[in-house]
Amino acid sequence: MKTKISVLFVAFLWICFLPSCKIDPEDRAVDSEEFYALKRSTEIKKVNEADILTFAQEKGELAYRQISKLDTIGTFPTCGTHHYEFADSLDLKAVARIDFVCESPKAEKEKSVFEAYQTTAKEMPEMLLPNVQKIEDESMILYTVPKTKGDTLGMWSIRLSRKIIVQSL
Repeated sequence: MKTKISVLFVAFLWICFLPSCKIDPEDRAVDSEEFYALKRSTEIKKVNEADILTFAQEKGELAYRQISKLDTIGTFPTCGTHHYEFADSLDLKAVARIDFVCESPKAEKEKSVFEAYQTTAKEMPEMLLPNVQKIEDESMILYTVPKTKGDTLGMWSIRLSRKIIVQSL
C-alpha cells in the first residue's frame, strides 16, 4: 500500500512540475563554433579620442540635417529643449537631447561655446562653423551649430551619448 501511494505521489509531482520545466530550443547550449563567433564579435577594441569625436561629429551633422528638414523654413527656432521623432532613429540613437540656445546657457561648456560664437559673429561671421567637444562629465559629447537671422544669434546644442558613440564604432 505504501509503495502504491509513493508511486502515485511521485507521478502526481511529475505531472505537476513537468510543465514548469522549459524545454525550448532557444534555451539550448551554444556549440563551440557559435561561442567563438560570438567571442570574436565582442572583442575589446581600442578606440582613440579623435575617432570618437569624428564619429560624434558625423552623428551630430546627421541630427542637424534631420532638424533642418523638420523646422519650418525661414523661421528662427524657439529657445529651449526640442523633442524630435527622427525617421531613421537607429542612426540617431546616440542623440540624448537637443536644445536651441538664444541666450547664455547655464551649462559651462555650452556657455563658453555660445560666447565664442557671439564674438565670432561680430568679428568674422563667415567663420561661424559647427563644433564638437567633450563635456566635463565625459558621458556626453556636445555638437553645436550656430544659426543667425539678421543680428540674432542662436545655437543648436545637440548632446550625444558617448557610450553609444563608442559602442557604434
